[in-house]
Amino acid sequence: MYVCVLSFSTGVAQVVDTARWDLNRISSWMLTQIQYPEDAYKYHTAGIEQLCLSVAWDGRVFVSSRFSTLNPAFEREIERVVRRAPRCNTPLLDIEDANKYMWIDFYEFLPEEKRREVERISLYMPPRFASEGQVLRPFNGRENFMEWICARMSASGVVTEDTLSIEYTVNEKGCVCDVEVAGGDAVMVGKVKQIMEESPRWRPAKTVDKRDIAVTWHDCLIARSRGAKGEKSVYIPYLKDVYANTHTSPSDVEKVILNPEIPPVYQGERSFLGDLATPFKDLLQQKKINEDYSVAGSFVIEKNGKASNIHFDSLPDFEGLNADSILRTSIGCMDWVAAHQGGIPVRTKYSFAFVGHKKSVRVLVEPDYKVYGKHFIHLQADPAKMPYGYILNNGDIYAYPFTTFGMFDYRSYYKGLFYYHQMQGKGNLSDKYLQQVYRRYVR
Repeated sequence: MYVCVLSFSTGVAQVVDTARWDLNRISSWMLTQIQYPEDAYKYHTAGIEQLCLSVAWDGRVFVSSRFSTLNPAFEREIERVVRRAPRCNTPLLDIEDANKYMWIDFYEFLPEEKRREVERISLYMPPRFASEGQVLRPFNGRENFMEWICARMSASGVVTEDTLSIEYTVNEKGCVCDVEVAGGDAVMVGKVKQIMEESPRWRPAKTVDKRDIAVTWHDCLIARSRGAKGEKSVYIPYLKDVYANTHTSPSDVEKVILNPEIPPVYQGERSFLGDLATPFKDLLQQKKINEDYSVAGSFVIEKNGKASNIHFDSLPDFEGLNADSILRTSIGCMDWVAAHQGGIPVRTKYSFAFVGHKKSVRVLVEPDYKVYGKHFIHLQADPAKMPYGYILNNGDIYAYPFTTFGMFDYRSYYKGLFYYHQMQGKGNLSDKYLQQVYRRYVR
């Protein structure tokens, strides 16, 4: 809806946009703003790029985690548009409202007369890299590589700190080539370039049609030399503003922040779900209850690290067992390090869910919408037990991981990976599970 407002001081009519902006509308707006970059033509490839938008407590939109593009020109164009995005002005009711996965197909933005000169790339898995002691995940290859470079740089005994500009290609064979380094003194630039050219082999980028492709990236590396001669350099992540949550704090100290700058940290020996679900399942075994059930709910983590406003959306109703009281008591006894926003502790909402199944019986289960949102409905099944059907709320039946047309659902798989990466491995999915899916259907 648009409202025409008359300016009496100038006599000029102004148009003011009073519509509600949420991440769905902002992602659509972004697609109207994207332009094909002139400096992208030299790479001769264009295709689908993925990212996950997030919204801070004050409505500012940012990219929740570093994304990968076919070349630096596409990355810069996405960053340009995100920086210009309108602020969200709709209330955030759940964590689902604070995150939005989207695709941008740059090939669609090519002028018709240029399309014959550019190869179209389908959805692809970015190159992956992990050295000894690092975790290999789909979207952390760039960070692992920068950390690996720093681990091989030694301090000179002279206090220096430079931000180096690095561009490199991971080719179809997983080799690092076409390295360009700038921004520091000649000795440091030469050393970094030498280290990069000696890089271990990566797992190359792979498209959904099983083709290995080359990807070019531009990164910044903070090279610090402050220790005694021979000491190893310390890795300092370089974070652009477009990837950072807002650093301001709310004036309302009682406000519940759904997407805080620093999330809360559970203080138990195991994971939160492990400490909540395992004793409950053990109790059911003691009482010889062997039925399907689901538990879903949320609570507020207060500034003192305790839970309040505990609410359950789904609970089992077993005779002789008060699930509400048992789980509510367990949650109330748990300790957290409070979330922080702008340097101060804040209240935040935490959603959770877990399920239990009758032993030796394969069932159709309703997917869980409460942990990661509806974007995870295609990643609930166990890939070791195919086929696995489940029913959506609207009654549609799916057999994961295939679409109703019998094709592997790459969009849901990649969307799930993005949200899993965003949640930093917390929740009811495991890295082992996603690796199983990757080995069986993607690789």
